Amino acid sequence: MDLEVEWGTAFALLRPNDAGKTTLIRILSTQIPPSGGSAYIGGYNVTDDANKARKIIGYVPQEISVWTDLTAYDNLLIYSKIYGIPSSERKEK
Repeated sequence: MDLEVEWGTAFALLRPNDAGKTTLIRILSTQIPPSGGSAYIGGYNVTDDANKARKIIGYVPQEISVWTDLTAYDNLLIYSKIYGIPSSERKEK
């Protein structure tokens, strides 16, 4: 796949079932490595520069991926820890 999205634009990926949408988004959001080729976000290779790529993307999954018994702040705190954001960069209470 060859895809380029202009910086600062909102983008929707619509394709039939089993067309690879979820796999592509997981690769671009650095959740899984590509099985071949390369992918870049803002010029950062999602494999070699995953931490830098994560800092400049926003991703809203279709399914609910938060704990409903926690506050929004606590959910963000958990994900910042999962993704390795140092405590010095987190806005903690």
